[in-house]
Amino acid sequence: MKSTLRHIFPLLLAILSALGSQLSAFAERPQLVIGIVADQLQTDYLQDLLPLMGQGGFNRLFKQGMVITDLDFGVPSTDAASAVAEIYTGAWPSQTGVTGRHQFDRRTRRLVPALLDGNTYTPAQLRLSTITDELVIDGQRFGKVYSLAADPQVAVLMGGHEPASAAWIDPNTGQWATAPYYTGALPAPLAMRNLRRPLRGRLDTMLWKPLLDVSRYPGLPPQKKYYPFSHGFRSTDRDVFSRFALTPMGNREVTDAALQYITELKPGHGKGTIDMLNVGYSLAPYTQTKDGDYRLELMDAYLRLDRDLERLLNTVDREVGLDKTVVFLVSTGHFDNDARPSDTYRIPGGEFSTKRAAALLNSFLGARYGSADYVAGIAGTHVYLNEKALSAITSRQSLSSQPSAPSSTPLQEARDFLCRMDGIAAVQTVSDILSGTTDALEEASRALDPRTAGDLIINVQPGWTLVDDYATPVTRTAMRRSSPATPAVILSPTLTPTTITDPVSALRLAPTLSRLLRLPAPDGAAARSLPLPRRQ
Repeated sequence: MKSTLRHIFPLLLAILSALGSQLSAFAERPQLVIGIVADQLQTDYLQDLLPLMGQGGFNRLFKQGMVITDLDFGVPSTDAASAVAEIYTGAWPSQTGVTGRHQFDRRTRRLVPALLDGNTYTPAQLRLSTITDELVIDGQRFGKVYSLAADPQVAVLMGGHEPASAAWIDPNTGQWATAPYYTGALPAPLAMRNLRRPLRGRLDTMLWKPLLDVSRYPGLPPQKKYYPFSHGFRSTDRDVFSRFALTPMGNREVTDAALQYITELKPGHGKGTIDMLNVGYSLAPYTQTKDGDYRLELMDAYLRLDRDLERLLNTVDREVGLDKTVVFLVSTGHFDNDARPSDTYRIPGGEFSTKRAAALLNSFLGARYGSADYVAGIAGTHVYLNEKALSAITSRQSLSSQPSAPSSTPLQEARDFLCRMDGIAAVQTVSDILSGTTDALEEASRALDPRTAGDLIINVQPGWTLVDDYATPVTRTAMRRSSPATPAVILSPTLTPTTITDPVSALRLAPTLSRLLRLPAPDGAAARSLPLPRRQ
């Protein structure tokens, strides 16, 4: 009996020790979180190009991570700003305070960036907490949050309300910049980068050519395989830095800065706290092509981003360890496909000019109620009417001796007039949308903030191009009903690799990441966490 116990006791100790170490590993939280937002990343492009990519970037994430192939944002359309706000808060755009990149300023009658605060950018417009905020609160500011992107609004939204820093590339100077909101001081790596390697001094030497032989890029029509592209940048061009930010060269600049953060600021080296580095990339179509076909440039941008991700992940593994790190990669649920077939193909369509529509509507209301400035402007699909002019009409009608009330209001007449314009599929008032009587209206209401919305919202006919003349510069958006499938990936040492092909609401990402990091979900999170496939 004693001999048997002598053999069993060491075995029990070994089993208990193994179980204890396993439970301890699962109880520990990561030391570092890497949040990656790749604006306009598409699942189908990525899957087609994975065979051409190395093993340390996208392939590593897709083979070792929890993969969502179809992230559903649940609204008619998104852009980089509204999508990042939705992802990081877990709430609809109608609740976050950020329904789009721009909003209409009734005072100046101009479109302005949604997060512009005076002459710079701040998260003041963001009304809910984010996963980054919850991390800072949990660590009582000992856990550091950093945010980097070429796009200032993406950098601000990823950083949340109280990051250690949020930085972006100034579109006017090309220098890395931040705001007084963040104490006004750039982190040392970026300050030295501005001094020693200013982007303006390097820009003219950069040349973007295909990474591979053109014949290796899949799905190209024959004519594209004979004309490799070559794009340069001139520092004297007025909008060169904005254009640069949307190219692989911009992604490389962001990656280089992120690597300096990891090696010099040492996130992930604290004891008992979680640090977080958020990195924003762009996979927007390059519209400066000579023939209007940007497929080759887009595929090349994917391949080059793959190399940037490999550099980033390898540096994290070397400096901190991927076994101590959670990495998530997420897209933004949209694609700016503004290409329209040539008129020679006789596809029905046209251009809908916001300024022309505003002028026609103002003339109509002037003929009906007397000359006045009735239309403040049209911003994208939102029509803003002059509240003072409409109030004057109401006052005149109330003083009128007519015994009966008018059969329709100026707002209804404006809606009916716009409905008859070429290129308009439908027009709704804010009340129509908020009533949510159909699935389409319910979906639209999730993206509508009554405090910043127009008085009327127009739906432009598919096949038409929305020309937003109120924007500077003028923007053109080809209207399409379809939207691409976009992915999300979570890589964690505690999660078993798995792939989810059914659509997953983007609202579930924030609570899922919060659960994984053992943090409270953001205060406005409207969905539950996904089931986590824990390693056994």
